[in-house]
Amino acid sequence: MLKKRSKAISMLVCMAFLFTMIMPGLAFASSAVDFSYSTATVADNEDPQNLGFVKIDDIDEVEAVYVELALPADVDWETPIADGTIDTYITTNDAAVTATADLITGDGDEYVVCFDTSAATFSTLYIKLKFSDIVIDDDAADDIYASVTVRGVDEDGNQAWKTSEDCLIGQKGESEITVSAKSAKTIAVGAGQEMAKVTFTENVEGAFAVGDEIVMTLPSDIKWDTNVLTVGDTFSGNYGLEATVTVIDGDELTLEITDASDTFEDKFSITGTVKVYPGADDGDVEVSIEGNVDADFDDTSLVLAVIGENDVTIDVDDDSDDVILPASYDKALDSFTIEGSADFAIGDTITLSLPDGVKWYYDDEADFDADADGVTCLGFYSDNESVWLEVDAATDTLEFDNLLIATTNAVEIGDITMDIGEDYNGSFVIGTIVDSAEVSADAPVITTGEVTADAGDITIVETSKKRFNGATTIVLSAPNGVDFAENPTVSINGDEVDADFDIDDEEITITVDADEFASSKVDTVVISDITYDLDSRLNKSEITVKIGGNLVNYLTDADAGSADIGIEDDYAAKSVYSVVNATTQVAGNADSLFTIGSTTYTINGVEYTMDVAPYISGDRTFMPIRYVAYALGINDANILWDGANQTVTLMKGDKVVQLKVGSTTLLINGAAVTMDVAPVNVNGRVCLPIRFVAQAFGAEVGWDGATQQVTIEM
Repeated sequence: MLKKRSKAISMLVCMAFLFTMIMPGLAFASSAVDFSYSTATVADNEDPQNLGFVKIDDIDEVEAVYVELALPADVDWETPIADGTIDTYITTNDAAVTATADLITGDGDEYVVCFDTSAATFSTLYIKLKFSDIVIDDDAADDIYASVTVRGVDEDGNQAWKTSEDCLIGQKGESEITVSAKSAKTIAVGAGQEMAKVTFTENVEGAFAVGDEIVMTLPSDIKWDTNVLTVGDTFSGNYGLEATVTVIDGDELTLEITDASDTFEDKFSITGTVKVYPGADDGDVEVSIEGNVDADFDDTSLVLAVIGENDVTIDVDDDSDDVILPASYDKALDSFTIEGSADFAIGDTITLSLPDGVKWYYDDEADFDADADGVTCLGFYSDNESVWLEVDAATDTLEFDNLLIATTNAVEIGDITMDIGEDYNGSFVIGTIVDSAEVSADAPVITTGEVTADAGDITIVETSKKRFNGATTIVLSAPNGVDFAENPTVSINGDEVDADFDIDDEEITITVDADEFASSKVDTVVISDITYDLDSRLNKSEITVKIGGNLVNYLTDADAGSADIGIEDDYAAKSVYSVVNATTQVAGNADSLFTIGSTTYTINGVEYTMDVAPYISGDRTFMPIRYVAYALGINDANILWDGANQTVTLMKGDKVVQLKVGSTTLLINGAAVTMDVAPVNVNGRVCLPIRFVAQAFGAEVGWDGATQQVTIEM
């Protein structure tokens, strides 16, 4: 009987796995048996670990077989061997034969087992020695051998044969965990986006310890989808290793090791499912992976997905009867279908984005779903200009029937171009916005120093009949420093009408009877006799009036706010159109600058425009009389033209100056002054020799030949 040292051994056997793991290590001491064994890499610590196995096969037929086993010094079995537990350490492929195995000795250092052939012949058996829960001292050799001796006894009780082998069942190594991933998957905006599978692999059994943690962090605009991954989900290996989700916090997911591997090194895998939000950057989705573990673990980042786009084709049916106007609501777009470059899959997402000033007229996602086939509305964003949709059934086309929109007062006239984003990409025209009215105005020149000034008439004409149908209010808003001085006159289709007026400084609300508008023809509204009170500090070159009210702003209707998208508060009181109904000049002293050949001039730095450019003739500079007068601080009321006599009269203060086309005589308060050139009529505009007129009113005229510019200083 072999007696080398006191050892104990146990081993959990999984036969299918063991066959695949057998390493070359065969030894043939005689023809009586064959030895084979596997070698396990073990951690260099004193925790119980599992080593490889030894297989005894092709046993010559004898009456009984004795197996003697011993481990080297400093390598111990954690649990002493006892008669009732021998099958934990040694088995055969025949349970009946195993039952006849007798423990001859086993005291924690070694064991000897006898197999009797009463149940079967050994020619059909193999014997397996298992090594589990082994404690390896720090002083143990790096290579761990098991010494195995097998003896055959014949029917007379004599030894028929004997063979021995030292089998390498373990080698010391560092505990290490590696992380790997499958090829990155293409994903897109939306929920339920599945990334590539990530696998965590031990190099030795028990490399992961209970309580170890792994943290996986996503990039911005991507979150873990808690409809798929939840706290408590577990991911298991083949040999006992188990990881459990303990925390999901937006873009961060924590896994905790809740069971360690047993018998063999193990691995587990997780396939992350995420929600990608609109605005996420296209390209690689790189996930940070950090480990709080005792084993060797390198924090890393892996590309698990790629955010990409697919193209679509769109078919639009021009079937909407709605005329879409600025500042309107509850208007239907043309119906359209979207077909992707590949079939739409469940979970694909699409965004439909309208141009600035156009909004989806929905406050209920279910209402949008009713007008869309094949998608579920995930919500509206960007102030209701965009909608986020998820494909809810595999299909080749998505259909949208007369979706409803609203337009703001600031929307641009012309085609409505819708952009498709996220999983699919494209743009197309889905409707057209047309003007409800054409607005024009006279723009007389007024002097900013005046207390009151008369502005030009404003004309508002329907672009089609019944645009103004039901209108009752017109709201005019002047700029800061310009107040409405008195009630204007309102005419509809050439007839003056009764109106109510509410003046609030720079805003006037005009209310008329809706019956004043015609239903059978295009209406024309003229607002005349507009008078302003001007702030002396006003420095605008033009006075622009904004036009609102329900004449042109349909959002003022009470029903406009029925969809809770902020229209009522944000847009209902705003103007839709604007028009210039006066230009200004600075009263009193002024410095003016004119450029030969240019229709642009300035007075005290404020830029204005002429309809005739200055020119030079016979070494004299000629300018249109009206703009010379403006530069001299003379307003329109003091510029008189006598067409019959071809005479111009200019008045300022106590001075009256007269000139006649074709005459070189200039009259100043009746006194004649002779000029060397005469005024001329150019295409209906009287042009004056500027120097003589300027000096008549006490102004100084300068000339810069290099820049071809004339200055007038009062």
